[in-house]
Amino acid sequence: MPVVSDRSARVRPRSARRARRCGPMSSRTVESDIHQVSHSLPEWQSRLPSWQPALDARGMNIPELHSPDLAAAHFDFDSIVIGGGAAGLAASMVLARARRRVLLIDAGAQNNLRTTHAGGVFLHDGEAPASLYARALEQLAVYPTFKRRQALVTSAGAVDGGFRLVSEPEGLPPEVLTAKTIVLAQGVQFSPSKIPGADALWGTSVVNCPFCDGYESRDLHVLVAGTSDYLTHMAAMLPAWIDDLSYAEGTEIAGMKRGTEGLEVRFTDGRSETFGRAFVQQEWTQRTALADALGCARLDDGLLQLDGFGQTTVAGVFAAGDQSANAMQVNLAVGSGHAAGTGAVFALVIEPD
Repeated sequence: MPVVSDRSARVRPRSARRARRCGPMSSRTVESDIHQVSHSLPEWQSRLPSWQPALDARGMNIPELHSPDLAAAHFDFDSIVIGGGAAGLAASMVLARARRRVLLIDAGAQNNLRTTHAGGVFLHDGEAPASLYARALEQLAVYPTFKRRQALVTSAGAVDGGFRLVSEPEGLPPEVLTAKTIVLAQGVQFSPSKIPGADALWGTSVVNCPFCDGYESRDLHVLVAGTSDYLTHMAAMLPAWIDDLSYAEGTEIAGMKRGTEGLEVRFTDGRSETFGRAFVQQEWTQRTALADALGCARLDDGLLQLDGFGQTTVAGVFAAGDQSANAMQVNLAVGSGHAAGTGAVFALVIEPD
């Protein structure tokens, strides 16, 4: 796509435009400059909402407004993405491709790393999550404005024009970093199961998402365990995938372990039975309190309140992935990460005077 002009141009209301020197013709104005290139800009350009890219008269992005030099020099990064799962990787890709200086900070604690396959992922059906993440990092490494650090973010707060956070790499001193925007994608932390032995089998013999593991369980004898509300919900859902189902409240189960014939389950009444797989209710908590420290509002169910581009109620703070979604799936995490990355780019390249 040809560059419209090699001059630095900014979209301003007509009333705000003023004369400037332009080579030997000192009487030329910003209006005449832009008119010479692509005719005068329509009036609606001066009323662009804060999230919309600036366009020239032909509806094309003004290239000068997408320069990496646009960011204030005193910030370490244009955006810091916290969390290296599907959502954080997707957000990082959008920012890197927009030539934003982006740092991905990841503690390597994704809930699905132990899962041997990710069912239903678009174009990658059945691939292990760890493989998906490794491939994404290989692709991100191509972009010169992308950086990654293995660390835990322990605190975050606002500073003038952006944000400051503390990162603690394992075995190294804490590091203070600044960015103009933040993308929260650290996900949620699954609470320990009340069923003895279930946690050790998580992601293999013990699962909780029918969209992720229902099809692979279609021919198995499957146990569903949880509260009465969970059992009622799953009794309506799982028969779409699985025919052979048994149900038990979690309090009726004394323990689980992997046996030679499958998943061995001991019940509190002394019975034992072997299953091919178990769908077990999983409770979760927010992995960190960073969103609360930054002042981001939550909905009644504890999820973060976001707009259509993943921005929280705090300008410049975006969120994606499990902490803002009712359904915890890789596809949804990727989509929300892409949206949050897009929103962060808008916030970075469309700045008020």
